Amino acid sequence: MTDLTLRQAADLLGISKNTLKYRLAKLPDGLTYVVGEGRDKRIYVTEEGFNRLKETVKEKPPKESSETDTETPKTEHEPPKGGFSQSEPNEPQFIAILNRTIETLTGQIESLTAQLTIKDEQIAQLMQLVNQSQQLHAKEQIIAQTKTIESAKGKKKKQKG
Repeated sequence: MTDLTLRQAADLLGISKNTLKYRLAKLPDGLTYVVGEGRDKRIYVTEEGFNRLKETVKEKPPKESSETDTETPKTEHEPPKGGFSQSEPNEPQFIAILNRTIETLTGQIESLTAQLTIKDEQIAQLMQLVNQSQQLHAKEQIIAQTKTIESAKGKKKKQKG
């Protein structure tokens, strides 16, 4: 099993990240560690720390969700990658996380689809311009060849005359 970030642990326990930090502060040192610095800084909760936090969360009833998740039938599911398995996961929170992820991904798909449509239109316009340019170049070559032929005919007439 691997350690969890604060966000992963809070989501699995069904509490906010701030509540998680508050509860961690009341536990002995050594249950968390820091990786990275500045913007890349990540705080991880050890497996032992997660288990102790899980005990403190079980002591208090979970907050009621604002969504109507109580009507959702229970299904078995695995925790997020890298997470601890729980005998009874907080299903409403887990479903809420999945729904937010689906909404985010749907929005990204719509955005990318719109971008692709715009790019397709731009490519079609560019292809039209390339075709026009090639046609213009071909006409210029025909005109240049015609002038060369007329010039050659003019020189032959002068030589005969």
